[in-house]
Amino acid sequence: MPDNNHKNNGNAFQHKTSYKRILKTTVLFGSASAITILFRIARGKFFALLVGPYGVGLLGMFNSITKTGVLFSNMGLPTSTVRQISSARGSENTNDINTTIMAILYIIPVLSICGGILTWLLSDRISMLVFNTVEHSQEIEWLGLAIFLLIISSAFSAIIQGYQKIADLASAEIFSAIIASVIAVMIIMSKGKDGIIFAVLAIAFVQFSVNLFYFLRVPAIFAIYNFKYIFQRIIKILRFGFLFMLASLLPAGTQFIIRILITRELGIDHAGYFHAAHAISVTYIAFILSAMGRDYYPNLTRHAFDHKQMVKLVNEQIHVALLLGAPFIIALMTFAPLTLDLFYSESFSIATPLLRFFVLTLPLRFVIWPMGFVILAKGRGKINFLGEIPKSIIFIICSMVAIHSFGITGIGIGFLLAIGFHCPLIWLIINKLIGFKMTRINLMTLLSLIAGAGTVFILSYVSIYSSYVFGTIVSFLSFLYAWRELSRMIGITPLQWGIKKIQEHRHLSL
Repeated sequence: MPDNNHKNNGNAFQHKTSYKRILKTTVLFGSASAITILFRIARGKFFALLVGPYGVGLLGMFNSITKTGVLFSNMGLPTSTVRQISSARGSENTNDINTTIMAILYIIPVLSICGGILTWLLSDRISMLVFNTVEHSQEIEWLGLAIFLLIISSAFSAIIQGYQKIADLASAEIFSAIIASVIAVMIIMSKGKDGIIFAVLAIAFVQFSVNLFYFLRVPAIFAIYNFKYIFQRIIKILRFGFLFMLASLLPAGTQFIIRILITRELGIDHAGYFHAAHAISVTYIAFILSAMGRDYYPNLTRHAFDHKQMVKLVNEQIHVALLLGAPFIIALMTFAPLTLDLFYSESFSIATPLLRFFVLTLPLRFVIWPMGFVILAKGRGKINFLGEIPKSIIFIICSMVAIHSFGITGIGIGFLLAIGFHCPLIWLIINKLIGFKMTRINLMTLLSLIAGAGTVFILSYVSIYSSYVFGTIVSFLSFLYAWRELSRMIGITPLQWGIKKIQEHRHLSL
């Protein structure tokens, strides 16, 4: 009996420690994301007021071109880098870590230059494809420079992430958001719509500069190897990253196609409405889930051969994500019109139904993200790629059909159907990979959250005031439940624990 008690106490201690690790990262990145979000909100608000839906739509198209170009040109390097470094750190192989970093430093200039030049050479064709005119060719040529800078920046960030320098990543995110927002707004105030391309360039340059600064703080020892050894490592990294590049390109390419569809069918103003609704939902997800790509993924990779531990980590991450996300999902669904007005302007109110459809997908996306990282941690690039194909096809086809009947809201319907299919598919895949089964508490929390958000969604079409009242009550109750659960899991209230950790981090920084 004493042995069993000791074992149970040990398990309980490990359980609390694991949750504390998740919350530590979430608090740190939550704080960073909160600051980042505030400045992005301010930046988006200024853009909306200064250049209107047309300017916001143009900005969204430029960002989409840039993101697609970066993902295509970096060959999955960031994902491959994080996995290689995390795996080497798990085995404490310093030589392997340094070799990986050196290989990245050799190949990243080549990839970034190729990406920039390719964009410059294809600027006319890209402009015709997106805008059905070559009017924006010169601006797209400038995007080649942004792609060049962002590819290098992503490599720096991946190395920092591989070392799990969580504080540095959070600081880089904060400083990038603050500096980039100030400079971008000043450019738009000075040049108006003509300054949008220069604002995009300024944001890319700031992100590159800040990530370079923190990369130089990484305590790596760069030994000298012959080029043949480095070349072999480059091939290994690129071979691993290629399929992940394709898998990352699918959602980015899908978003690109959707924006083109909206622009051609409804006009660039509606592309602005889409950008606003999508930006709010994505920014919101980043607030809760940013820690997953920073600490959870490297941690999961280190346990890639311990399936029992991986199942435990995934369930814990889902549990925390749902608890933290529930109150805000209900609140965002309830006050979607006010959120668009606050973040952008009254002229964006037409995007309210679209935003609500995006919010309906959030509970499932909070589950998909932790599960999806299992595929990355296991190095199953082919499965990751094939798993993304059905979602992209469903999203594009359903959106093409629905946009003619429901306008911009049809995009939201298409996305909801795509996510509704993708979630059980990913669930099935990781069940086959590691024998994953979701805990009962997670399943009940997920279903309750879907029911609450769905009810507010329906009420918003029946009686807007009823949806406000019901949504406020459910959001508050969700907050109380989350507070109680987190307090029970870590043995202290989240506020007390968060303040303690922030003070400890500040003390260490000093």
